Amino acid sequence: MVNAFSDGVPAYEFLVFLTLTCIFAVAAQSPVVNRWAAGVQKALAEFIRNRQALPEQDLFADLRVLEVVRVVAGSMAAVRYGEIVWSSVLYGSAVPFVAAIAAGLALLVAVGLLTPIATVALMASANILVDNALGASTLGTQVLSMILLMLFLAPAGRTLSLDAVLARTEQAGVVIRAMHRWTGPPSSDRLLVVKIVTLFAYYCVCLYSAFWHLRDPAWTSGLVIAWVLLSPAHNLLLYDAVVRLYEWSPFALVTFSRVATLGMWAWYLLVLPGLFLGRATRAFAMYWGLAFFLISAFVLRLGLLGKYELLLWIGLFATTRPFGNSSHVLTVFFDDRCRLCDSTVRTLSTIDVFHRLDFPPIRANQELLSKQGVTLADGLQDIVGIEIATGRRWSGFELYSVLAHRLVALWPLLPLFWLLSLTGAGPAIYRYIAERRTKLFGVCETSTLPGKLEKRSAYCASAMDPGAGGKTFDGRTERVAAAPVAIVMTLVVLASAFLIRLPIGHDEPDRFAAAAWSRSIFGAAPLAFGIGRINVFNAEDLSVTRRRLRVYAVRPVAASTSEYLRRQLEIRSVENDAQTFWITAHLRAASRQNVGCDRDFFEAIVPQIIAISRRIGVTESKMVVEIAAIRRPTESELGYYQFIAQAESPICEALIDRESGTIEKLSYHEAGVSLVLAERDYSSILNVYNVESAVTYPCRLDAAFVGAIVDGHLRLNADEDLLHAIRALYADKPGRFTIDCLMDIWDLTNRWPEVTSPFFVNPTPATCATGGPLLQALADLPTFAAETTRRIREQHEIVVRAQAEGDWRGCLDAILLNRATIWAQLLKPPPTETAEQREFVQKRLDAHLARLGGPPVLAGRAIQVAFAYPCRVDAGLIGTIVDGHAELNADENLIRTIRALFADMPGRDTIDCLMNVRDIVTRWPKLTDPSFVNPTPANCASGEGLLADLRELPALPADVAARIREQHDKGARARADSNWRECLNAALEGRAATWRYLLKPGDIR
Repeated sequence: MVNAFSDGVPAYEFLVFLTLTCIFAVAAQSPVVNRWAAGVQKALAEFIRNRQALPEQDLFADLRVLEVVRVVAGSMAAVRYGEIVWSSVLYGSAVPFVAAIAAGLALLVAVGLLTPIATVALMASANILVDNALGASTLGTQVLSMILLMLFLAPAGRTLSLDAVLARTEQAGVVIRAMHRWTGPPSSDRLLVVKIVTLFAYYCVCLYSAFWHLRDPAWTSGLVIAWVLLSPAHNLLLYDAVVRLYEWSPFALVTFSRVATLGMWAWYLLVLPGLFLGRATRAFAMYWGLAFFLISAFVLRLGLLGKYELLLWIGLFATTRPFGNSSHVLTVFFDDRCRLCDSTVRTLSTIDVFHRLDFPPIRANQELLSKQGVTLADGLQDIVGIEIATGRRWSGFELYSVLAHRLVALWPLLPLFWLLSLTGAGPAIYRYIAERRTKLFGVCETSTLPGKLEKRSAYCASAMDPGAGGKTFDGRTERVAAAPVAIVMTLVVLASAFLIRLPIGHDEPDRFAAAAWSRSIFGAAPLAFGIGRINVFNAEDLSVTRRRLRVYAVRPVAASTSEYLRRQLEIRSVENDAQTFWITAHLRAASRQNVGCDRDFFEAIVPQIIAISRRIGVTESKMVVEIAAIRRPTESELGYYQFIAQAESPICEALIDRESGTIEKLSYHEAGVSLVLAERDYSSILNVYNVESAVTYPCRLDAAFVGAIVDGHLRLNADEDLLHAIRALYADKPGRFTIDCLMDIWDLTNRWPEVTSPFFVNPTPATCATGGPLLQALADLPTFAAETTRRIREQHEIVVRAQAEGDWRGCLDAILLNRATIWAQLLKPPPTETAEQREFVQKRLDAHLARLGGPPVLAGRAIQVAFAYPCRVDAGLIGTIVDGHAELNADENLIRTIRALFADMPGRDTIDCLMNVRDIVTRWPKLTDPSFVNPTPANCASGEGLLADLRELPALPADVAARIREQHDKGARARADSNWRECLNAALEGRAATWRYLLKPGDIR
């Protein structure tokens, strides 16, 4: 999780940024470069204005918007890093040094002290150094860097800041003014270019997202929005409403999701060029982004990401009336000798952050007032506000209602003004106070409050002081400061290096020469500007929406019991951002792997969970951390507009000792494990008590062992489907984990059961060599009983001795026996065979019989019985029957055919022998006719031996096995009584019961 956004060494990547910036800063001192930069700025600003790409108001109002963005963004970052530092101090752990530095820089940005230095330092280090070091690399920090880029280039910190206060002092002012000269003066041209440059940085990550989503099934299906909205982990606010919509009309939700997904793709591609293409695309880029960020900030649980993006959008596009549109300034005329009026106006001027108001004293501006049709008497009776540009006029309580709409700081009072206006109480209260204001609050001398427009003009004049960097070369081209030029040129280089690595048409762009070169030289240095790989709400990320983490404080019901009383803890409201990232990142990783949780996950998050529990005052000595699976509609279910009720089932839980931090017990739950396996399209076959062993199973070793078995058998090695299935066991691809390999092995051995049948496979040195390490790894699996582990270790020693002695059969039999023991405990008894698997086995068996030149008469259901059938013993019984009958014994063809049953030939296996026996009995049906054959002691003995072997056959149905046992017992009693007829009849009847199961209906032998 550490250095999650780095392509190598973060310190090197930060050094790349510093080096490029220094080089370009030196180059920008050159008159040629500076003149070129100034010309580019002017030309680009004119192009933006001509295309009306960005809304624009007067310079002061635009800068005030950025100052508010600075205060809010800096405060949010300071709180985020401060929480990390405070948590460390509070609980005695080591204070992250980088978090303390970042908190300090963010605080400087918020209060506006050394603003250019603080903004550029935090911008460049927040992603590359700070978040990587904290192990909390978040997308929100990337957007924060873009905001800081805009603030540095603007430049911010000239108002609403400590810098603005200190700049008017004598000593500190020297430093501040020098810093202002370093960053250069603001201008309308510069501000337009700064916004486009900032939006270009954001557009880079939008392009990355757009191209990556083209390869993501969650996006290409158009269902990503539906899944997000149906996730309580992301959509806590509107979750219930979305579920009701889904229940009412799945079609409506799916259609909305697909339209919204297409809209997101279009917005990703048009967010920058759309501003220049025309009014429609410009409105789409601005307002779709605004809606997206409002939802991200206040509906979805995305941490600070949505809020930072909303601040970025405000900084870029906020030019409506509440943000200081100068053409709609409201001029408020007030009684300058009324103490209440003066105090009210001063308060309004303080909260009028965007200078939406002007406050001329009424007595000093009678001429202006009379031009608007207002007399002095009218103005003294009620406070009057006039919008000079439009001539609109308000007075009294109505004016205060208008002020509440126009001043952002008064928006929380809008419901109160609406209620007072609706009831008529507002005008009445206003009239009562207005008529008695001098008696209640007294009078004062003439107000000295200057007009806000005059202060604004004074500020702009000082900001454009040529001494601050506005010198000219030739009276036409204005000189630009070197620092912002260097930053912009560095941005262009690093953004270009990033764009080379876009995932256009492939998942691994770094395999290509240009992209690999870019990565080796620049790494993740573009993150200095927040430009990095953003791939949110992809199929892998959405896996976490199917999981829910719960934490309980527990205490024993009684001292002598293992039962616990649980008390659920609310941790989301108290964890800091680093803890949130750490837990969420591990939960996201665990949710994609195996069955959704494992011991590694709990060991990773336990320290954070314990720290949070201390913060909220947990007194219990033990805790339980639980992961639950949430039943979410699949792509096909949504595609067919099916309503699937959301259900939740616990997957696993860990009992944790808070003092030692150890995991005392890890338990899995049947319902949750079955749900997770169903999500991966697997049958619920795992024994819940041994799931931990299943997710750590030595699958590659088992695959190698199975491969060696197939290599050592001619017929198996000729089966292309089997070879393809074995090769698939070794596949390395994203999203494939141990459980996938395990289920593939289970499927393979069910489709080809002969692969693990001791009666079928050939022992070779390779099977022994590959099986030995498998057996050793099986002994290390965590959840089996000590007796099972001990026995496997003993068998491993036997395997080692057999390998040393060259006893390949003994070696292979020991491996297969113990492997079967482990699998019997891994799986539910008995493993379920699907109809599809039965059909596949039947088709494969028929094809195998066709290659042998025989009819497809064997039943696929009995394939395990067929491969284990004691064919040589059956041939012995038939031989003794022939020997005991003169007519049969005189048939030379029959005698030769029976001798062939005992022949050892390469490639001959049990199925060959089985089909030969069936062929004999078909051609000479009297061989198994009890009324024809002669009973003898020899065929009685052979028949009893056959029944004894038939009793040991695997996977016999209960009724068939019972019938065989019955006939075996009957034959044994008859043999003891020398009743050869009864003995032979029992043998033939038991044999017939077995063959009825082996053969398809209608082919009974």
